[in-house]
Amino acid sequence: MTPQVIVENRSNANDVNIEKVVELLKILTVANMVREQQQVNILLEQMQRMEENQLSMMRELADVKQQLNIVMEKMEESSARKGVLSKVSEQVDRGLAAQHQHLQDMKQDLNTKAGEVTQKFRDMGTKALNNVCGFLGVKEKMIAMRDKARSAEVDMQIAVEKITAVENEFSAAKAHLKTAGRITVGKEPDLGIKTDEKADRRRLSPLNMMKKIYLKHQKKYVDRVAKLDRAIKKVDLLEKRASVLDKLSDNKENLDSVKEEKDRTAPERSIEHKRDEIALY
Repeated sequence: MTPQVIVENRSNANDVNIEKVVELLKILTVANMVREQQQVNILLEQMQRMEENQLSMMRELADVKQQLNIVMEKMEESSARKGVLSKVSEQVDRGLAAQHQHLQDMKQDLNTKAGEVTQKFRDMGTKALNNVCGFLGVKEKMIAMRDKARSAEVDMQIAVEKITAVENEFSAAKAHLKTAGRITVGKEPDLGIKTDEKADRRRLSPLNMMKKIYLKHQKKYVDRVAKLDRAIKKVDLLEKRASVLDKLSDNKENLDSVKEEKDRTAPERSIEHKRDEIALY
């Protein structure tokens, strides 16, 4: 059986190599430790999906930021809206960078520990594979990713709310200026007046695009949390099955040991019994 390894080529120079994990999966296959192999692969798959989300969002935001910067340049230096947008953008950037670094650190830790296990396997044999998933921190790493995904989902929601507030303020200010202008030239305020919709759309387009990106990835993070929950439950189930099998194996070994002891001592007891019979005569 060939171990299933979730790996793909990446252009990111900072991506962590997991060759030691791949080597360990091959060892687990040879040792017929299917459940342990499944747990490691579940973790690798969840890491890959999380990283895909992060990189996708980074790319999309990079494309729209240039347009957003043009809009912000046209705002007055003291504009409160400009300050809010800058802060929102910076906070999201820092959050994404921190999430990505956290994921890379986890992959590095996984690869390092996998290397330690493979070396111990060469030195000690299959004993080195005892509780291998616990040593690698498979379940702990998935729980950490789930917590990060929940935090990111909240960050996206806050960003959307702040951008919506800026959009509303921008539209209200435009309407106020237009009404004030009509009063200045002696015209009645036209509450139903249509503003230059195309111009407004151009001004607000980068904000709308950024908000859509945040909303889309907020949903992705919600979905990621749900999938990580399911993955963690699956790992729990695999751990319980492995524990039951270990206990059954230990019981079998104990029974075999008792049987061997009985088989070994049976001839001795038979001889002693015969000696007793002879002594009676």
